[in-house]
Amino acid sequence: MLTASDGAAPLLRRARPGDLPQMMALQNALSELQESMCALPRPANWRARLEQQLRSFLADRNAAIFVAEAQGQLIGMLVCTIRDTSHESAVPAVGHISDVYVLPQCRRLGIASGLVALALRFCAQRGISHMRLSTLPNDEPANGFWEHLGFRPAMVSRIAALDDVGNALRKRRRTD
Repeated sequence: MLTASDGAAPLLRRARPGDLPQMMALQNALSELQESMCALPRPANWRARLEQQLRSFLADRNAAIFVAEAQGQLIGMLVCTIRDTSHESAVPAVGHISDVYVLPQCRRLGIASGLVALALRFCAQRGISHMRLSTLPNDEPANGFWEHLGFRPAMVSRIAALDDVGNALRKRRRTD
């Protein structure tokens, strides 16, 4: 496994169907990290749904999964899809980055930057001029990385359980 003390650079490439088991392992690690930061539980069938989605991305001309491989093992990945945004902005389509994950022992080696460079090229080849992504607000390392690359906040997305919103509304009515 590649670590900061190794001299060999990982191979950055487009994912293949045979990579699916290792991509699922990376996705599991990413999902556990995200769940620990935002306390949103995964649905019961999340693995099957995710595997189906990854398979569809592998077959879609307007999607790409890029991976970093070292010594035959996947150590990082990034998903890039082209999304129609004509209904919400003057930019008709954007490249959407998601599911970015690099194994902890392989971070700070330029792997995520290399994966982003592949996504940038993928988008540019399709005439896309802008990219966007979402991060958890409390993921300081990720937010710092994306800000360093020029990504800036454009919109805040919020989530709440219906019961929590209902309780807050009832409390608010009592104080109004």
